[in-house]
Amino acid sequence: MHLVGYRFNKGFTLIELIIVLSIVGLLLAIVAPISIKAVDKTEAKTELLSTTKWIKNIGFQAFIEQQNYTLELKGNTLNLYQKPSNILVKTKTLESLSFTQQWINFNANGFVTPEHIEGHFRNEPLSILLEPANEK
Repeated sequence: MHLVGYRFNKGFTLIELIIVLSIVGLLLAIVAPISIKAVDKTEAKTELLSTTKWIKNIGFQAFIEQQNYTLELKGNTLNLYQKPSNILVKTKTLESLSFTQQWINFNANGFVTPEHIEGHFRNEPLSILLEPANEK
């Protein structure tokens, strides 16, 4: 018995699979770098916000503990010292932020000097206001 015109169509050909895999690979090559950049940007923004909040909370901590603190900003490292004993309380290393050497003083009443700091965020200039503007 002969079957005329019967073809086996129970799968994909090798050519079809190669074409589909090539298209998927091309799409991944385009989408992956965009996704990685978005994740890096989000992580950098999170670091900026958490660091700014941490610096502002030092004033609150100084007030609660009735203790003076000095924060040294140098490169991508922040060093918090308890004054007048000069004891290192905490060191924080940053990835996306950097600063020229600056000192921020927090007195026992929670006031900070200077009121703003200058640095760089992802190689762009940055200014952080530590005290809220006076409302008149």
